[in-house]
Amino acid sequence: MPLTESVIDDAYAKLAKTRHDHWQASERTVLRRMELTKARADKMTQGLIDGRNEAEREAKARHHLNEEFIEVELAEIEERRVAFAVELCKIEIDRIQTVLRFLALNAKAS
Repeated sequence: MPLTESVIDDAYAKLAKTRHDHWQASERTVLRRMELTKARADKMTQGLIDGRNEAEREAKARHHLNEEFIEVELAEIEERRVAFAVELCKIEIDRIQTVLRFLALNAKAS
């Protein structure tokens, strides 16, 4: 594909969009973790999460809050997926910059 101004603009626009998507995914992960923390505190207050040690309490929390744990895990998966997309966009930007440097060197050599 020839390197045109449109291709360069598209690459930077895609990077901007994926960075925004990553920020949104990060915010969703934080929100889901906050919801889990609140739900865990509520269940502890109700006496549903207790135990002699941390392992027992964690097992009870996972039992009573399975859906909330799944939501956090799904948000984390999405956040990692979008972070990977950002990295792919950065690679494309690096490639474009390398091609532009190469073309500039060739133009000076001519």
